[in-house]
Amino acid sequence: MFDERAGFDHLLHPVNAKHFFAEFYERQPLLICRDDPDYYAPVLGLSDIDQLLRSPGTPSKFLRVHKEGTEVLPHLWSRGSEIEVDGLSMLIAQGATIIINSANRFFRPLADFCNTVEKRVGFAVQPNIYITPACAQGFRQHYDDHDVFIMQVHGHKSWRLYGSPIELPSKSHQHEWGKYTDRAVEHTFDLSEGDVLYIPRGHLHDAETSDVASIHVTLGLHPTYLWEVVEQIARKARDKPGFRRAVHNLTADRPSNEVFARMKQMIHDLVEETDIAEILESLNKWHVVHRNPGRGVPFTDLLALPNVNEDSWVKSVDNLVYRIEHDEGQIHLRLAGPDLSFPSFLEEPLHALLESTAQRVGDIPGLLDADGRVALARQLIAAGVVRTVPPPKKTVSSSNPVSAEIPEELVP
Repeated sequence: MFDERAGFDHLLHPVNAKHFFAEFYERQPLLICRDDPDYYAPVLGLSDIDQLLRSPGTPSKFLRVHKEGTEVLPHLWSRGSEIEVDGLSMLIAQGATIIINSANRFFRPLADFCNTVEKRVGFAVQPNIYITPACAQGFRQHYDDHDVFIMQVHGHKSWRLYGSPIELPSKSHQHEWGKYTDRAVEHTFDLSEGDVLYIPRGHLHDAETSDVASIHVTLGLHPTYLWEVVEQIARKARDKPGFRRAVHNLTADRPSNEVFARMKQMIHDLVEETDIAEILESLNKWHVVHRNPGRGVPFTDLLALPNVNEDSWVKSVDNLVYRIEHDEGQIHLRLAGPDLSFPSFLEEPLHALLESTAQRVGDIPGLLDADGRVALARQLIAAGVVRTVPPPKKTVSSSNPVSAEIPEELVP
């Protein structure tokens, strides 16, 4: 069974993640078949999608509708900023494909799964859900400018791959529809429930259903690329007066070799003096702060917040993606959503709460008194950083194994 808390490792199971990055990532497609139709059930269920699409309050900006390779105009399936349920239902019955973009905004288990993947691989992922009726095709042959995993949640779908006409395209290499239609099929893949297909960016593909409808999650991978590092270096050039000078005579005589040599030397010196690690740190910080969705606080925790005391047990949210930064006697906890700031003397208890397993509030280490420990725990619970958990079961040494465990209802 799929474990959403294990994230990337269970997405690839039984393929080893190290083997995937060495042999397949950015190189070639990979199909993993499992013969387990319930593999993704903990992450996304049909009832979840049904509830979303039957709700007239669902925001239309997160949906797209395609039919036979052409996008259906929003006014045919939405009313202002919300979906129009009857219009959407009619289009599905007519063979249209429904796309739910950034689906982690709507389904908490899917969001939690994406968090675990992001923490494992170190970059952003975006899940889009594709719902295609039987005997239908949503998109014509095309390639994406990012790598994707296709997680088959329901039904079946047949995929065709036509090779890569452009190596590792970026956002500036948008697919030109109809340009590569003469290419021969290189791979065919049939996905069933529980299977996953990896397609590197730039690989032409299309897909269609047979007599069974299909629902799959496309998990788009959005890492930091080397050209983005170069862009950051170029931005640093704007802070240097020498790079703010005009390049003369571009429309007249060709600049001299001496001018070319001087420009090359300036660029070389800029690269040499740039701290690449600092740039990567900055890009990582942007990733952490701009992730979606933000933290989710269980309402049961919010309702019980006044009852949290020294005997309460808490633990950090699974696979929380965060950064800790220091600044003039304060520490800042950077997360998706509002940041949290604390006096520097709280660093020890903060680390203890973020990095440990479940612990009793009264046992939080550091210089805090009893009221301070409770106040810190409540603040982090309200912010969605830690949550309350039941106390662990207590065991006692006994020669009688039947009496070795104290019933949970008797634990103080």
